[in-house]
Amino acid sequence: MGVYTSHIANAAGCDSMITTNLTVIPNTTSSQTLSICDGATHTLPDGATATVSGVYTSHIANAAGCDSTITTNLTVIPNTTSTQTLSICDGATHTLPDGATAT
Repeated sequence: MGVYTSHIANAAGCDSMITTNLTVIPNTTSSQTLSICDGATHTLPDGATATVSGVYTSHIANAAGCDSTITTNLTVIPNTTSTQTLSICDGATHTLPDGATAT
């Protein structure tokens, strides 16, 4: 950042003074922590997709047009399975975990 003065010859060969007011816009960084279910896909900030656990780094332009680094910490949560063994009397019903009724 600063003010810079340059002296060069103009088209007529005389001294030309050019003042440059320079502002340095900082690059930005951020991070996000996300979880998805196994089999799902997450779209990263740069448009790439991820399906496995890991740390992903995306580089995109921020609002000022400068580099923005976004780190995504992605965790894939495994699907679960379980089994239950039940007995019911003839003529009785049983409500299954999803709410359906079995006879």
